[in-house]
Amino acid sequence: MGKPIIFDTDIGSDIDDAYALALILQCPELELTGVTVGHGPTRQRAKLALKMLHYTGRDAVPVAVGRESDWDVNQAPWAEDFDLLSPIEQPAAEFVVETIDSRPGEITLICVGPFTNLGDALELDPAVMQKARRVIVMGGCIGLPDGATPEPHPEYNATTDAEATQKLLASCGAITLVPLDVTKHVPLSERNRQLLAEADLPLPRALTELYEYWPGETPLLHDPLAVGMAVLPRFCQTERMRISVDDAGATLISEDGIEMAVCSTVEAEAFLHFFMSRLLSEWGGK
Repeated sequence: MGKPIIFDTDIGSDIDDAYALALILQCPELELTGVTVGHGPTRQRAKLALKMLHYTGRDAVPVAVGRESDWDVNQAPWAEDFDLLSPIEQPAAEFVVETIDSRPGEITLICVGPFTNLGDALELDPAVMQKARRVIVMGGCIGLPDGATPEPHPEYNATTDAEATQKLLASCGAITLVPLDVTKHVPLSERNRQLLAEADLPLPRALTELYEYWPGETPLLHDPLAVGMAVLPRFCQTERMRISVDDAGATLISEDGIEMAVCSTVEAEAFLHFFMSRLLSEWGGK
């Protein structure tokens, strides 16, 4: 049995959330105990996650939805008619708290979307993140001199709900932050997209179909890299840094911040090889 994880996502806007969920489903090292979806029309996002789970026979994995708000979910048409599975009734924040409380010190939380669900969970239980085994956060932009973004700039996950980002990154010392500084070094090339399109396998087929709805061209594997760090931490070198979050959601190195592990460099080719080999595997994770 793999390491138990909760995957918190805003699947359906940027394509990398779908790639990340697919990677989880192809990693026997991970036990997916639940998916929580947040930001925007969360029930549309939930349908996307549920359809992907169904593709791999993972119908028993619970999907919990967070608060609804207005936003574009460009990939929603892929699952608009899917009704074989439904999300659970329990709200996402309650699911996070109950699941971590039931297995203290065991659950790894992988957070790859705006952090509203986790801010809500911390309102219910301010100590909940301290009970997790590990919290891996894709978000922020530090402005590391040798990174892909030497000049810091706003990062979507962190700035969309700045208050929730402040709560999450101040919640415990067991956080691993995977910022734009490293994730922008990991694009999914046209050749690799073609390999996925040519594979006669359920998940690559689903990802190829979802890609057709996405308005971008070259995906950056922000969220899959966070998943990779849950499997093999060697993909990124980390440094202990004190990070604070201002009221706009900017992530700053600060003496007043909370110390955490920050990914500072990435073995991009090694990660891409891992990512592609897993997605082109027939394992399926049932």
